[in-house]
Amino acid sequence: MSEYLSKKAVLEWHKERIEHWKQFRKTFKDGSHSLNETCEVRIDTHQVAINLIQSGAFDAPEMEHINAYWAREGLIKRQQEEVKRLRAALGHIHAIAQSELDELQYESQRKTWVEILLTAEEALKGDGNDA
Repeated sequence: MSEYLSKKAVLEWHKERIEHWKQFRKTFKDGSHSLNETCEVRIDTHQVAINLIQSGAFDAPEMEHINAYWAREGLIKRQQEEVKRLRAALGHIHAIAQSELDELQYESQRKTWVEILLTAEEALKGDGNDA
C-alpha cells in the first residue's frame, strides 16, 4: 500500500459519497426522521473530511523538504547548464586566441594573446568541481 494518496482522488471520492447520500435521502424523503438524520450525519462527515483535506491538515510536513530539495536540484541543473555554456564560450575564446597568436607579428601583441590563451587554458582545466 502506498504511503501517499492523490488528494484530488480522495476529494472526488468524498464528493461522490455526499451526492450518494443526498440521492439516498431524496429517494426515502418520506422515511423516518432517524433515516434523514443518518443521511445528514454522513453528508456532514464527508464535508468535514473535504474541509480538512483542503485546509492541508493531512499534508506531510516533509513535503516542504521535498519541495526545497527539488528547487535546489533545479537550481543545480541550471547552474550546471550555465557552466557548460560558459565552458563552451571559453573554448571558443581559446580557439580564437590560438588562431590570433599564430598570425601576430609584434611581440607586444603576442604577449597579450599568450596571457589570454594561458588564462583560458587554466580555466578550462577547472577546479575539480566541473559540471
